[in-house]
Formats: sequence, C-alpha cells, structure tokens
Amino acid sequence: MDSIDLLQEKLRSFSLERDWDKFHSPKNLIMALTGEVGELSEIFQWLSEKESKELDKNKKSLVEDELADIAAGKFTELNPTAYLTQPLIKDALAVTVSEDKNTVTATVEGAFTSVQTFTGSAGSEFNYQSEYTSTGEDDSSSTSIWSEVSSDNGLDIPDVIVNQTTEDPWGASSTKLKFVPVDDQVEEEAGFGIADRINVYQIWGQSINAEGQLIDSDGNVIEFSDQSAMITSFDSYDSFDWTLKSWGTYQNPLPFNPLAVANALDIYKAQLLKDSNYRGAHFIEGIGLVEIDLDEEAVKTITANATTKLDGYNIEADDNNLLEDEDTFLDVNAALTLEAILGDYQVKLQLSGERSALEDGTFDLDMSYRLPGADTQRSFTAHYNTEEEGRLTANNADGVVLVLNEPDEDATGTQVLGQILVGPTAIVAATIEDRDGAIFIVYADIDNDGIQEEESL
Repeated sequence: MDSIDLLQEKLRSFSLERDWDKFHSPKNLIMALTGEVGELSEIFQWLSEKESKELDKNKKSLVEDELADIAAGKFTELNPTAYLTQPLIKDALAVTVSEDKNTVTATVEGAFTSVQTFTGSAGSEFNYQSEYTSTGEDDSSSTSIWSEVSSDNGLDIPDVIVNQTTEDPWGASSTKLKFVPVDDQVEEEAGFGIADRINVYQIWGQSINAEGQLIDSDGNVIEFSDQSAMITSFDSYDSFDWTLKSWGTYQNPLPFNPLAVANALDIYKAQLLKDSNYRGAHFIEGIGLVEIDLDEEAVKTITANATTKLDGYNIEADDNNLLEDEDTFLDVNAALTLEAILGDYQVKLQLSGERSALEDGTFDLDMSYRLPGADTQRSFTAHYNTEEEGRLTANNADGVVLVLNEPDEDATGTQVLGQILVGPTAIVAATIEDRDGAIFIVYADIDNDGIQEEESL
C-alpha cells in the first residue's frame, strides 16, 4: 500500500469511527466538494493567466491546504486526489559565505556553481568578480564590476564611475555608469560646495580595454559626452533605493550603492533582489527544471561564516525524472459527472479515469437514461484501458458485454472485430466480423444444430 492509499485508509477509519457515513449522500458529498473547490477558486480568482502559473510560496501553501481539504473528503464517486502542486526540492540552493563576507559560493547541485569575490571597502574603490560554472552544458559566464572614485570636483560628494563587463557563450557586453554630483549654488552662495543632486549617465559597448576605455565591436572608443544619456537623477545616495522602479529603466543597471557596498555578500544579496524578488530556474539532470523563488526575508537568512540552504520547486520534469518510474508512480484518479435533460430524455453521464501505470490509465464512460414515461433507468458503461491497446469494452445493466478490437487496416478477407459476451461466465453469444468492408454479427450455435445465424449491419 502506497502512502496515498494509507492516508485514505486512515481518513476512512476516522470517518467510520464517528459514524459520519450517514451524512455521505450524493447531495452532501457534491455540496461539500463544491464548497472546498470554491475556496480553492478564490485563490486564483483575480490572477492573470501568467500569475496563476507562477504562484509565490504563500499562494502555493494555500493551494496545498485547499487540495488537502478536498482530498480529505470521502467522495465515493468523485475522488480528486490528483496533484496540482509542484514537488518541493529541499535545499536546492546552498550559499556559503566566508567569515569576512568577501567570498560567496552559491551551488545548485547538478546545475551550477558561482563564486563571488570582493576587494575594497565602503566609501572607496572596489572590485567585484563573479564566476559562474555550469555543471551540464558549457554556458559558463563571468561578470566583473569595479569602481573609480574621484574627489577633486570641489564638492562634498565624489564623482564615481562604475564599470561592468559580462562574458558568456553568446558574446561579451560592457557598460559604464557615471555618477555626477551637481551643485546649483554659485560661489559665495549659501550651500555652495554641497551637492543638490546626483545625475547618472550611461554608455554601452562591447568591452573595456586595459586603459579602462569602453570600446565597441569595431574597436572604437566610446566616451562620456554632452550627448550621453542621463538615465536618472536623485537627491542623495542614501535616499535612492537602487530598485528597478527607482531607476525607471527596462532593467536594473546597478542594484547597490557604489559608495556604501562593503563586501561580496552585500553585492550578492543586491543582485538577487535587483528586480524585486529573485526567481531563477535551473535544469538538474534526473529531476528537471527547478525554480528557486527568494523574497527579501529569505535573502536575509544568508549570513557570514555559514552555509544557508534554500528550497526550490520542480516546475518541469526531466524526461528521465527519477521522481517517478515504472515501479513507483503517483496513483491518481478523478471523475466528472454531468446530468441534463435532452428533449424528453433524462440523461446522466459520468466520465472517470484512474492511473494504472507510469504512462497508462483506465477510463470509464457511464451513461444512464430514462425514456419518456418510464419508471426505471437504462444504463451502460464503456471501458477503455490504455494498456490494452486497440481494445474497447461496453456493458449494460443486464450483464451483456461488447468487446471491440481495432481493425487491421492491411488485413484482407474476414477478420474478427469483436465479441458479444453474456452471463457471469462471459459466454460468447456472437462475434462481429469484417468481411472485406461488410460488417456481420454471427450468433453462436446455442442449440447445437450446427447452424449459426448471422445478420449484416
């Protein structure tokens, strides 16, 4: 018995001990299910299609709780124990920080390792290096960020230039940010020498040469000028919050204060939260695509002289996903019922399915109907098992079973398409034959007179 069956058995025992079966009428069960599904629907009610597929941890937890409530109900005919949530991958990301915070190593086992190093101190020039090494495909990359600080502008705040280069298998790119303090007062005016604001300019290129010059793909030098783009302006370094929203650009060019950053951990945390919460997906062989979603509270848990482990979710299974195999797979079942009045007929349809193997399942279509003026219903069931390829069965309440096999399109002459079986021992009452495109029902010789009656369809 697997864990799901054991849990269901415990729930059934819990119910029986309290004599709750007397309340489990079809009406009550449907009403209970509708109520629980309604609570589940509320979670998704105002979400966009994209948001509904990218739930945060809080909403995922609420979904799991509501699904647990649904699965806990004793729904004899409707058993929605299929899982909508994504498997949790414990300790997917491990972040190790040195005692001085100047080395940060982040690892997703089976996916990548990145090492961040830092030299410098707050208020002075710094140099930050990040090396990303992929475990699988060769998509390793490196990023360098370093600053130049000049205090000869006669103001209380220095000029700052932040250089950044990135190299990966798809190419290289570089950018320079120039932070220029501006004093609106003239000499002898109150406040002269104190910056009123800081204007930020940006230029782009392919690389930065040994002389610190930004160059394009043709080797031309790109310099700051009166024509350089000013991307933002702020009153002070302390009042600017370094978020994407504050920058007002399509991406965050620098998520930290270049005059306050003091170590690799400061930059690593700022990089994680540069576009609000961090969300990264990494492929792990044998598991698939694992998404790690970190909010500000999770990032705060990363501390010096320690290894912090953070969870992820398997959002897309590997083709060779080890979470399930031929011997171990999630046993799920579900059903859908529809009742309607079609003309003068009262009709009830129920489609149910159950997983029977890793890639197979069984499906039943039950139909019952009441003829106009009749007191009783007539019914039949169609059954299909994907493990029995090309075979379909249908039976009625009188114990008559129709077995149909998929015809061989290349066959010639006569081929048997199916059988009609009756009684508890499944006596063959007739066979269905295809005779070069003509369909015949050939009845069994029940009276043993050597004659088999047949009729064409």
